[in-house]
Amino acid sequence: MGEVQVRTRRSRIKLSDRQRFLVGALLATAFFLIEAGVAEIYLARDAQCQAMIDNLRIGFSSQDVCTPEWVVFMLGALSRGGVGLLWPDAPSVFAWLSMGGFYAVLGGGCGQMSPLWGILIYLAVHIMLVAILAGLVYVSQFVG
Repeated sequence: MGEVQVRTRRSRIKLSDRQRFLVGALLATAFFLIEAGVAEIYLARDAQCQAMIDNLRIGFSSQDVCTPEWVVFMLGALSRGGVGLLWPDAPSVFAWLSMGGFYAVLGGGCGQMSPLWGILIYLAVHIMLVAILAGLVYVSQFVG
């Protein structure tokens, strides 16, 4: 009969550079889109909370009840990225497409590395970029 090929834990499928780029790009884009969707849900909840507090006309501000201001800026940076900084009134879809493309290229580049280093470098760059963008969006409300 035919030969049976036994795969051990150590045997791996070898991917070409294009395939590694594509896998990294798809994983990074999926990570960003899921993260941006969750951030948009929380931003919508905060907007509803602030509208409700403003309509109630009670003695305390919406910042005491709703999401803290720094979290709103962080969620905006997660959701809209650099597009939210440069063009604050941009539709979310435009921001998602452009930032999704950016993260796809970043993920594809990290896909060329070993899996551990690729994931670590992608997450480090992503966290730094979100922190920098949140800080710049916060400062931009006071400048210009």
